[in-house]
Amino acid sequence: MSSAITDVEGLKDFLRQRAQETWDDRGIPYYLSLVAIDLKRKDVDYRTFTGPLRLVQWVSKEDIPETKLVAHPTIKAKVGLIPSNVDYDFSSEPTADLVPSRPRPSGK
Repeated sequence: MSSAITDVEGLKDFLRQRAQETWDDRGIPYYLSLVAIDLKRKDVDYRTFTGPLRLVQWVSKEDIPETKLVAHPTIKAKVGLIPSNVDYDFSSEPTADLVPSRPRPSGK
């Protein structure tokens, strides 16, 4: 994945590769919230290729080979790409153990 991203096809290839790598390594979507961070490390601003569209808008209208877009039914920020040959259900995601809250001191 060391190739430079110089056009829309290069961006799509990057997204396809990262979706596959993330799925292979962690079994979760490649969340769009990580794209800008990953691209910044490569000195690339995705807005150069998406124009005025937000990334989620651009990804939803573009055909990114071998991927599909998935979105959490209630958490708006959980939108990502997975390989097109897999199914993913957000209910299978590991959840963080919730720490019970302690009552606040009464201040007496």
